Amino acid sequence: MVKSSKLKVNQKAKTNVYLKDGEEYLGKDITSKPMGDNDRFMSFWESGGIVIIPMDLIKRAEIYFED
Repeated sequence: MVKSSKLKVNQKAKTNVYLKDGEEYLGKDITSKPMGDNDRFMSFWESGGIVIIPMDLIKRAEIYFED
């Protein structure tokens, strides 16, 4: 179920990514195009660099907004 919410000024988009192998990336800042142009990967910032994970390795991904 998708819940809609009104965006507020200065909200940051974050992501939680759960991989099929059980690894989790939680509360990560997203890039400007977190799923690329063709939804083939998920990308986010971690430790000053960008992590790119192919969609076939991902069990579930969530994007949410934080104040």
